[in-house]
Amino acid sequence: MPTDEEKTKIFEAQVSNTADIPLGTAEQFLQVMGTISELSSRLRLWLFKLDYETIESVRILVSVAKEKASHSGCTALSGAAVMKWITSGMWCWQTEFTSQIPP
Repeated sequence: MPTDEEKTKIFEAQVSNTADIPLGTAEQFLQVMGTISELSSRLRLWLFKLDYETIESVRILVSVAKEKASHSGCTALSGAAVMKWITSGMWCWQTEFTSQIPP
């Protein structure tokens, strides 16, 4: 967003160089940006809209992925020999540990 000083200098350069020297690309850009009313508010709103759309699409993808992963993951883990071995080891450890605690 161009500052008031930049707007003034661009305007002065434009007035003083009415003949052959056109404004540069950056100066033209700043001049156009300076003519947009409530530019700062519009840019913040646009950024919020983009962020919101991105967050929403990611949220939907994550929920679908979680649903698929939990279903396929549980199916895969329940049949895995390693998982059965780990669970039985944890069960034995838990049983041994709790049997040592006095009532």
